[in-house]
Amino acid sequence: MVDYYPWNVQALATWLKSEIAAGKKRPELAEALQIPEHILKQWLLASSSAAWSSITSKQLQSIARYRNMKLVEIVRWLDICPAHLENLKKQAKH
Repeated sequence: MVDYYPWNVQALATWLKSEIAAGKKRPELAEALQIPEHILKQWLLASSSAAWSSITSKQLQSIARYRNMKLVEIVRWLDICPAHLENLKKQAKH
């Protein structure tokens, strides 16, 4: 069973679009983030609809590393609630 927690996929998509607009190709960005390109596409598409989108603890860490930010800053930026973060940590252990 997948738990649903709302988070700010729009903020992530806006940032991804700015990286692409600055000249990064989506495959290059996916490689730099160490996140599969189809996931980036999912986030970009989810931002323009009411579609639900997921994120993992590992993906949050990859984004933080790429942006040279602390994980707690990424969690705040994307409005990841404490219960969601705890769930992500539990899923990462399995």
